[in-house]
Amino acid sequence: MHKQEPFRNKNNVKAVTEKIKRLYPGGSRKLMEVCGTHTMAIARYGLRDLMPDGLKLISGPGCPVCVTPVSIINAAMAISEIPGNVIVTFGDMLRVPGSEKTLEVCKAEGADVRVLYSVFDMLEMAKKEKDKNFIFISVGFETTTPGIALSVLEAGNRELSNIFYLVANRLVIPAMDALCGSGETEIDGFICPGHVSVVIGYGAYRVIADKYGLPCVVAGFEPVDILLAISELVERVSNKTAGVANAYGRVVTEKGNVNAMEAMNRVFKPVTAEWRG
Repeated sequence: MHKQEPFRNKNNVKAVTEKIKRLYPGGSRKLMEVCGTHTMAIARYGLRDLMPDGLKLISGPGCPVCVTPVSIINAAMAISEIPGNVIVTFGDMLRVPGSEKTLEVCKAEGADVRVLYSVFDMLEMAKKEKDKNFIFISVGFETTTPGIALSVLEAGNRELSNIFYLVANRLVIPAMDALCGSGETEIDGFICPGHVSVVIGYGAYRVIADKYGLPCVVAGFEPVDILLAISELVERVSNKTAGVANAYGRVVTEKGNVNAMEAMNRVFKPVTAEWRG
């Protein structure tokens, strides 16, 4: 049996769904999945159709590509037009629209825009092509930011002076804080991202739970993972208790990846930033 099979099993899906319906206190409630991968999984498995009447799953700001502001794309395109500059990025950034066009169009028009699978590939490019400047469009939440931070440190170790970063990385907790504090979004609880939580740990969400009195539950990405998190949230909403819970215990710990967080905090400093959307 595949280790993920219990979290995909139809009988388990049915059992947890029935539990959610038993626990649901009625009325109109909204749970937000913060992570874009959760949004896709919820749609793929048809989980919205399994929810009791009145319970809505709403999507949060958890797609790093989607929230990258137009100003970053415009800056990258302007930089790409300067001779000797090479824009390097992940493939999903190519079609993100700027004010007038995309990086994909810039590439078609002759700009040197390269897709990589690892930011460390840029270090090898920079070493081989010392006459060019390599500019990496740095996007992502805490899942990918530590790796980018390590590439910055490694570039320093290798004394590579032709590497630059156009930084548009974002943090999950401040985003959740902004949503709750805006007064514009009615949220009864958060389905917290699994990948990010591997890095920051489930304990990081206590600041949101304590400040706003909202339950926060970390979820994995299989249907039963997500339903278990929803079940925990519904129970806490019904009992009017907040706090933090971890429904992805096979992967996520309370403190997360301390080394990854140290690397990220060594390189990056939080600032007020623009978001798209």
